[in-house]
Amino acid sequence: PAFYTNKHWSEVITLEETGKWVSKLGTTGFGGEWRLEGLNSTNLGERERTYASGFIDHTLKLFENKLILVGNVHYFNLYMNGNTYQKYLPGFEIAYVPLPSLRIYGNIGQSYRAPSYTELFYQDYSNVGNPDLQPEYATNMEVGASYSATWGQSVSGSKESWKSKITVDASVYRRNTTNMIDWVRSTT
Repeated sequence: PAFYTNKHWSEVITLEETGKWVSKLGTTGFGGEWRLEGLNSTNLGERERTYASGFIDHTLKLFENKLILVGNVHYFNLYMNGNTYQKYLPGFEIAYVPLPSLRIYGNIGQSYRAPSYTELFYQDYSNVGNPDLQPEYATNMEVGASYSATWGQSVSGSKESWKSKITVDASVYRRNTTNMIDWVRSTT
């Protein structure tokens, strides 16, 4: 039916820059982004939001690269619907590499997700968006291991190394979310 037909015109303008600095103390990465998102929709209306973010991370390799430590922080600033949301989101990872083919790791970090225009403004006979939604935040944790095995012979004199390889990954993941965004149905 015509009611379910939505025509959208969107525009996204992004400026982004990243870099890294390598020293005796490890590798430092950094970067930033600015983005303007605009939408003109037959169902969602005319919308606009801006997003600015930056990050810095540092990787330190110890004991002949057998122990790898990574710390990072991400800052975001989101302006939408007349409100500004900003937060620092830290993260940390540790990895132990006892063999070249085995990596054991654990990490913890925070993340966010801005609501989509659909979640904010969509309306039809059975769904109603919520323009008061705020970003959701999560703390993510993971522990795991990765094992790789190669076999066969490399092609002599070739730029490519044509060996057979298999990788097995196993991990346990947990995500604790606050202010979670989800569609719900009315009980009536």
